[in-house]
Amino acid sequence: MGLYLVRRVGLAVLTVLGVTLLTFLISHVVPGDPARLAAGPDATASSIAAIRQQMGLNLPLPVQYGHYLDGLVHLNLGRSIVTQDSVGSDLSNYFPATLELVIAAFAIYLLIGIPLGVLAALTRGRWPDAAVRLGTSVLYAVPLFLTALWLQYFFTYHWRLLPQGNELPPFTNPPTRITGMYVLDSLLTGNWSLLGTSVRYLILPALSLALGLLAIAARFTRASMLTELDKDYVKMAYLKGLSKARVIVKHALRNSLIPVVTMTGVQFGYFIGGTVLVETVYGWPGIGLYSYNAITSLDYAPILGVTLVSSVFFVAANLAVDLLYPVLDPRISLLKGR
Repeated sequence: MGLYLVRRVGLAVLTVLGVTLLTFLISHVVPGDPARLAAGPDATASSIAAIRQQMGLNLPLPVQYGHYLDGLVHLNLGRSIVTQDSVGSDLSNYFPATLELVIAAFAIYLLIGIPLGVLAALTRGRWPDAAVRLGTSVLYAVPLFLTALWLQYFFTYHWRLLPQGNELPPFTNPPTRITGMYVLDSLLTGNWSLLGTSVRYLILPALSLALGLLAIAARFTRASMLTELDKDYVKMAYLKGLSKARVIVKHALRNSLIPVVTMTGVQFGYFIGGTVLVETVYGWPGIGLYSYNAITSLDYAPILGVTLVSSVFFVAANLAVDLLYPVLDPRISLLKGR
């Protein structure tokens, strides 16, 4: 298992390194001059040149990338030209909100998507199966930002059931910071009124992020369940007199979860990326909104910082999936590197 972990961690490091290189090159190919933006609209040519030299933008790209990697080794992600704060400090402030949003959306995704897939598989060819496939396909076809806008319109403006956006109402003091996630911090500090408020503000952004990807969970689960239900061991379990619920839950569902777990690990990474649109629509103060503002202002350091954090979480999710395989199926041996 030790050798397997070393190989997987090594591959993860190479993947993150490749992402940093690709993002670095793209950010420097995009038209625009960060030095001019940092200097301001009334800056002289000499001032812009001095700032460009100070930011290291006059150096060759390989040298700039080397300096960037050296900063990463020393946990220095650079400084934002917009906020004038270090990117690491900005990310520590914004990331908990995104993590809270992603966890909530992922929970909705699993708690609704997988049962819908199981229901569709058990009612193959009947109306519940058709309804699940049609409904999830429609949700998947609708762009994420449009789903967010529709939910916002109906639940906020039309029915007036849920707030429009942000994490808390204006002028409301947040809970004592422990994790930076308002729902969890309210729970840990016993602030029950603020807990209810923060949950209400979290529902719409989390639902918007989860709904568009429900089709993937439902369809993967359905296909995997149908494959398992047609196998001989399931038929043998029925012949032994086992109840239908036991056969489905203990045998078919457990074995069908291996490809589903693979898919959910990948989807967790996509949830991080999807927060850009959702956080922009709802004004959710996370790294999605932070990266959107950085992109529109050509603020290179935050763009690279957000990309690095997202890549690390994407790779970590896939590594966690690999380690879950033996739990779901003991036939998969980590010792053999599979």
